Amino acid sequence: MDFALEEVTKLCKDEFQKFSMCLEKNQNDMSKCNAEKLQIRRCAIEKVEIVRVTRDKCEKVIQVYDACLKSNPDDAYACIQQLRAVKDCVDAFEKEGKSEK
Repeated sequence: MDFALEEVTKLCKDEFQKFSMCLEKNQNDMSKCNAEKLQIRRCAIEKVEIVRVTRDKCEKVIQVYDACLKSNPDDAYACIQQLRAVKDCVDAFEKEGKSEK
C-alpha cells in the first residue's frame, strides 16, 4: 500500500493540496471536505494504475470500507478495521506483483 500511496501523492498532488487546505480551513472536520476527498479518489483511479488494478482485485473489502465511511461521515476512525482489511488486500496484491518480476 505504501507504493500505491506514494504514486497517488505524486500524481494527485494538486488534489491533496486542496484537501489539506480544506481541512485547515475547517479545523480538520473531514465531513466538510467530501468534495476534495472525491477529487483525490477520481484522480487516483484515473492516473495510478496500481489503484485501478487493486480496486478490481480488492473490490469487496473496498466496498465494505466505503459503506462504513458513508455510515460514519464524521468519524473516519470508526472504519479503522475496514481500512486495515483494504491495506492487507493491497499489500498482498503488491507483494504478489513483486514476486512475479
